[in-house]
Amino acid sequence: MADLDLLRNVNNTFGHLAGDTVLTGIGRIIRETVREYDLPARFGGEEFCIVLLEAGRAEAQAFAERLRQAVQAADFEVATSPQPIHVTMSLGIACFPDDATTPTDLTHAADIAVYQAKLKGRNRVVCASDVPQSARLEGAPVEDAQATTYAAAFAPRQRPQKAVQARLWRHQQRNRNQLTRLWRRQQRNRNKLTRLSRRQAWHGFRGLWVG
Repeated sequence: MADLDLLRNVNNTFGHLAGDTVLTGIGRIIRETVREYDLPARFGGEEFCIVLLEAGRAEAQAFAERLRQAVQAADFEVATSPQPIHVTMSLGIACFPDDATTPTDLTHAADIAVYQAKLKGRNRVVCASDVPQSARLEGAPVEDAQATTYAAAFAPRQRPQKAVQARLWRHQQRNRNQLTRLWRRQQRNRNKLTRLSRRQAWHGFRGLWVG
């Protein structure tokens, strides 16, 4: 998982179109950095997910470091700034099957690693195996830990399961809505056929009566 650092500052300072330019440039850098058989995707907002096929932890770390350096060195030309703007990226690595064995748990482990990278100062790579089993803000009061932007990362593992259940429920709702629309369409077609049959029967009856 890879997350741009403080993209909201770019949006607030140079405008959201500048943020879109940065995101487009980041997508280009990722495409140029991955191998042709890897699977990169935008995961949402300023977060990206990259699946490295047939790569161990060492290869993943080397790739993540190359990507981090490429993002840091990139110049982004935007209309609202006389000078190119620069951004950085924090990356988290989770490996199958060492860190997790399901897509949901792998995503969660990589997310935790990203948040650890953020808490350590951003613009760095962290492996899930280097994150303590009970992730916490060391040395920080409970109030500070709860107030941090990334406090949600330290929720119990049941949280992703709830998210999966919510997506499943939405998917079921969409299917149910599609079935409802299909049923209504069939009803309309059936009504049209009924009216057509009645019209044909009426014309036939009139023909017999006139004859």
